[in-house]
Order: sequence, then structure tokens, then C-alpha cells
Amino acid sequence: MSKEHAAEFHAKMSQDEAVRNAVTSASDEILNIAKSHGLHFSREDLAEVLKEKWQGAGEDSGGADPATSILSERPGL
Repeated sequence: MSKEHAAEFHAKMSQDEAVRNAVTSASDEILNIAKSHGLHFSREDLAEVLKEKWQGAGEDSGGADPATSILSERPGL
């Protein structure tokens, strides 16, 4: 997806309650998955950790795209 599409999606979330609700539902599911593994944290906790990881990825990756570094940690990617 292009950066422009990501920006359009962000704008759509701001304007469209159904999209916003779907994103909230997805984030609830992430929290439920973590909880099923005995891990308890808030959306804010996760957002902070991800922000820190994204910021650090650019510094530690020798100039590689931080998005690629983070996504490549997921199994199967």
C-alpha cells in the first residue's frame, strides 16, 4: 500500500464511525490474544512499546526501512 493510501485510511478512520469501530474491534482482539497468553496491558501500553520499537528500528537497522524490520519479526513474513 502506498503512503497516500495509508493517509487516506487514517482520514477515513477520522470521518467514518464504522471504520473506526472496526479498527477498535481489531485492537480489542489483539488485547484478547495477549490476555489468552497471560499478558495484560492496555492499548496505550502497546502503542508506547510499538512507538519505541519503530523509533529504534531506524537507528539499529543501518538505514533499512523500519516497517520492514518490524513486520519481518512476525512468523510467516
